[in-house]
Amino acid sequence: MEDYRKKQIKTMRFLTMFCLLFLVSIKEADASSIAERTKDWAWPSDGIISDLYNTRNGHHKGIDIAGSINESVYVVDSGMVMKSYYSNSYGNVVFIKHASGLETVYAHLNKRMVKQNDRVKKGQVIGKMGSTGNSSGVHLHFEIHNKEWTITKKNAVDPMVALGKVEVGQAVHASVQKEKLTASKENKKRKSVEVVKSMPLAEENKAALHKDKAKKSARKVIVYTIKANDTLWSIAKRDNVSVAELKRWNNKQSDVIIEGEKLLIK
Repeated sequence: MEDYRKKQIKTMRFLTMFCLLFLVSIKEADASSIAERTKDWAWPSDGIISDLYNTRNGHHKGIDIAGSINESVYVVDSGMVMKSYYSNSYGNVVFIKHASGLETVYAHLNKRMVKQNDRVKKGQVIGKMGSTGNSSGVHLHFEIHNKEWTITKKNAVDPMVALGKVEVGQAVHASVQKEKLTASKENKKRKSVEVVKSMPLAEENKAALHKDKAKKSARKVIVYTIKANDTLWSIAKRDNVSVAELKRWNNKQSDVIIEGEKLLIK
């Protein structure tokens, strides 16, 4: 009897290991398939990564891009608008179904510029970044779902599988194709994902960048959420940086800041 039980335990262990390996292989195949289907996608907006997939005890099923109020939000691929409405959690949100079988979600928008059943082209502006719904600051919450979005988000996919690996505090850029381009030019100038730090710098900014390097090596990059009564001057004084540096790091042209806005501090 004891030998029989031992055999049962061994069999169960073998089956468990087999099932785990099978599930891992399926996940790897899905990730590979999604990466292939999204190889021409670009980031949906300019901004700074402020949160990643599966954080908040696994409940955050997207990626957050912090930016300026009314920053343009672009559709990552052509498709059809499945939903465009206001949600208590997502705020102004747009759901788009793509021919690849994937569905993308663009949430917390300040303004929606498409409606349900609209057909949209890759790179089209579909909304403006905001802080509507359950949001703590100006940002775009972006999700990808395999096949379709569900309320349980069981089909959610890590956007980094499609858009590339990033870290909190890293700046990203959406290279947007103008619709005027001819088909031949479009093939040569496809949308691309660009990390801002790898973009060519204007000559006048190169000297400033070299000057900043020593400071960057000793200072941790943080994303600060602007509070009421904050000013660029008070933030700069607190973090021992200059207002000019804050503006340069965050591509700001003016001293105006908004409560809830995310600010990159290097």
